[in-house]
Amino acid sequence: MKSLVIQSMILIVCITLFSCKIQEKITPLAQPITLAELQREQLEQELLVQGKSNASSSTIESIEFGEKGVYYLKVTYNIDEVDIFEIADIPNQFEKLANSFLGTLTRIVLGLTGSQDVDLSEYVIDLADLQFDSDIVRSIRIHKIFLKYSDEVERQSDFTADFNFVDNLELAQPIDLPGIGKGEKLLFSYRRRNNRCLYKCLEFEVHEQNLLTLIEDQQKLTLRPLLSIRALPKVTDLKIQGQVELQIGIKLPF
Repeated sequence: MKSLVIQSMILIVCITLFSCKIQEKITPLAQPITLAELQREQLEQELLVQGKSNASSSTIESIEFGEKGVYYLKVTYNIDEVDIFEIADIPNQFEKLANSFLGTLTRIVLGLTGSQDVDLSEYVIDLADLQFDSDIVRSIRIHKIFLKYSDEVERQSDFTADFNFVDNLELAQPIDLPGIGKGEKLLFSYRRRNNRCLYKCLEFEVHEQNLLTLIEDQQKLTLRPLLSIRALPKVTDLKIQGQVELQIGIKLPF
């Protein structure tokens, strides 16, 4: 009788175990990530590595996939009135390159508004410290570059400060043309008739090219400004901010 009771209890336990649904909860070691998110993370890391430092003020606007495994990152750099002339103190290489062109254009404009005696001699950009891995960084193009008044100038001038006095402003690279002689390659140009911001900014047309071809094997880049004005500026005590939009082509190293 005792044996029968034990057998019955064992049978009940077995039936109970087999009839129950056993649930197992597995906690993932990390949150799942999509391939696109992984690629963006790796591209951002490579941008940091190639730049050799964090940029002080930059935003990745978009990422597009091109040919031969190259990703094109549109990166916007906002440069304030303090940073424009402090190129030597900018550790990020991409930001430093963008600032070099922006600073040159700013010096020309401030030369007008300051002494009203513009030095139109050639400007030289020092490229000795800029070194990009050509296997990783395949192209650097400026898509947009513009200057604007600082908020302080706008307030102090009662919002009357404008760039209406500038008719044309160009920045060109002197070159030697085989069989012809000296010439110029136009890099940036501003035309007053094309202004779309009520003369509150100077937005330059970019004659697009890969900046890597300008800086490779060169220690210095010579730039020649070409300027024409309509009149003297109404407000001469100016502080200028700027923004540069770069498209950077990166090929991941795997």
